[in-house]
Amino acid sequence: MSGRRIILILLQVGVTCLATGNEQSRIVGLVLDRNDSRIARAVITIKNAEFIRRLRSDPEGNFEVELPAGSYEIKVEQPGFKTFKLPSLHAGAGATARINIHLEVESPRQPLKIRPA
Repeated sequence: MSGRRIILILLQVGVTCLATGNEQSRIVGLVLDRNDSRIARAVITIKNAEFIRRLRSDPEGNFEVELPAGSYEIKVEQPGFKTFKLPSLHAGAGATARINIHLEVESPRQPLKIRPA
C-alpha cells in the first residue's frame, strides 16, 4: 500500500468516527401526577458526565430535548411533589426515547410544636 492510500483510509476512518460520535438522539416525555393529571412547568434536569440540560415541561406537561446519544440521569422537581430520579435512561443514536414520569405528592411536614417555657 502506498503512503497516500493509507492516509486516505485513515481520513475515512476518522470522519466515520466523528460522524458516529456526534449523532443526536431525543428524549420525549410527559410529567404526570398519580391520577394522570399533567404537571406544567416541572423542572427537568438531564445529565451525564459530558452533558447537562435543564428545561421545564410545557403547560400540558410535555417536554422534549435533543442531545448526543448516550445514557442520562433524569431528575424532575416540582413544588408540592417528591423529587423524581431515574439513574439511567439510554438515548440511542438517531432514536427517540419516550418516558412518562409520575410524581408523588409530597407528604405534609410535621407541624411545629411549641412548648411553654
